[in-house]
Amino acid sequence: WAGAFVGIRAAVTRHGFSPAPLALGRYLVAALVLALLCLPRRPPAPRIADLPRLLLMGLVGIGAYNLACNLGLQTVPAGTASFIINAVGPIGAALGAALILREPVRPRLWIALALTVVGLALIAVGRDGRIGGVGLSWAFAAGACAAIFVVSQKPLLPRYGALGATAWAVWLGCLPLLPWTPQLCRELAGAGPAAWGLLLFLGVVPAALAYGAWAWASTRLPVSRAAPWLATIPVQAVLLGWFCLGELPAGLSLAGGALVLAAVAWGTRPVGNRHPTPPVEGAWRDEPCTASSPDSPPSR
Repeated sequence: WAGAFVGIRAAVTRHGFSPAPLALGRYLVAALVLALLCLPRRPPAPRIADLPRLLLMGLVGIGAYNLACNLGLQTVPAGTASFIINAVGPIGAALGAALILREPVRPRLWIALALTVVGLALIAVGRDGRIGGVGLSWAFAAGACAAIFVVSQKPLLPRYGALGATAWAVWLGCLPLLPWTPQLCRELAGAGPAAWGLLLFLGVVPAALAYGAWAWASTRLPVSRAAPWLATIPVQAVLLGWFCLGELPAGLSLAGGALVLAAVAWGTRPVGNRHPTPPVEGAWRDEPCTASSPDSPPSR
């Protein structure tokens, strides 16, 4: 996922892609990759009762998230955007898991939330000396969409498996982006080999494979334990942005990012029972799980 921030930043600032067509092209590639992976064993067809969650995952967690992320990365450096999105996402996912999925919540999560807000303010001030800006607003919106994706996906994994849940989310996530098909065709017609290669990379690696890997991990861990690992993404994104694009966040932004990472890691770190959630039967092979209801809280 860290490569997505750098790749998108390069695509919208150096290769002539617009935010919405880029999101559509990237996820059409991801949809094709997942369709090929699903050929040996088709994922279960969506149940009517699951459609609201699947639509929330696809339309908000994929479509809206990537549109907001691409819009933000037009003006916000890759490392800065990754700090914001991967602070709002894990904290929001942990809160959502506590309120909706009934996972345990600890008082220190609220302290971590307050520290995260301080760190995000430092990131914003360190960038241009003030809090605000359209790009930062889009980055915050993308983080909220990421949290919605994580929380809405968890109850579906026992029934659809990691591959099935990821595939349905990506396929549905393409729908709100389809109106930009003509513009995508025009931009691809004038794109060079480097732009095509970047689009394919974004669709295969930090889309199809990354979402699939996250879903596979989520079948084995509660959301509140899996989400903190997303906080490692900004460190990688900063290093990749520095190496590939020559971008390095300001010192104050880096300090704010360090505070955010520490707050997220501390606030969502599990305590007490450290036994992982038993793996879902057939999690990657999409065998429906009958041992527990997808609406029940994760077993300990």
